[in-house]
Amino acid sequence: MSHPFPLPDWPDSDQLMFRKVKREWSAEVLLEQKGWFPLSDIMKLLDPHETGSYRRIIHQRERVLEIGKDPVTMMGLRQFGSRLWADMPVFSRWFRQNASVWMEQAPRGWRFPDQAPLKPGFEGAPRGGTLSEESP
Repeated sequence: MSHPFPLPDWPDSDQLMFRKVKREWSAEVLLEQKGWFPLSDIMKLLDPHETGSYRRIIHQRERVLEIGKDPVTMMGLRQFGSRLWADMPVFSRWFRQNASVWMEQAPRGWRFPDQAPLKPGFEGAPRGGTLSEESP
């Protein structure tokens, strides 16, 4: 069975290692590692509040596949068996450049209307449309 994308050349033997995320690592230490790490374990450290970043990354990987690009070279993600693994040098560069996966949990007691008041007329704006006096 041939793979739809050519396998990259791996000059560095550290890139071929399958590794585990250590509990004592910080997010920055993890992102500086070499080797392949399970994406689910990476996200437990990078997204401890489970804000949905894991699902957004999977969705973006699916979009990359749909347009015919290689998620290994673009995002550093490859599926081995039933698990997604991340090639950390490539994944960390991609992760840092994609603000769409960076989310934080709002602090307790935080109320959206108090922190970011809506402009008058916003309630009736059509989804994806612009605000104007003529909006229904």
